[in-house]
Amino acid sequence: MVRDQYWYYLDNSTVVSTTSIPTTNQYYFVTIYINRIGTFLCISHWDLKSKVGGVNTLVRLGSGFATSKDFGPVDLSPSVLKLESVQ
Repeated sequence: MVRDQYWYYLDNSTVVSTTSIPTTNQYYFVTIYINRIGTFLCISHWDLKSKVGGVNTLVRLGSGFATSKDFGPVDLSPSVLKLESVQ
C-alpha cells in the first residue's frame, strides 16, 4: 500500500527495517526504506475492523545510495512506540 501510494519516492526501494505495534483496534508500522534518492521513514496503520490502512507520516531522512555534496550520512537508531490504553 505505501509503495503504491508513494511510488514516486519509493521506486526500487529496499526495506531496511520494519516494526509493527499491535493494539486492540489497529496495527501501527514503522518502516525504513532506502533507494537511490533517499532514506525514508514511514509510519502507517491498519484498522482491524474496517480492514483499511493509511500512511500517517512519510519523511525523507537523508541520502540514499547516491552520493552528492548536498547529502550526508544518516545515523539510524531503533524506534520504539509505547502505546497505552486510555480510558
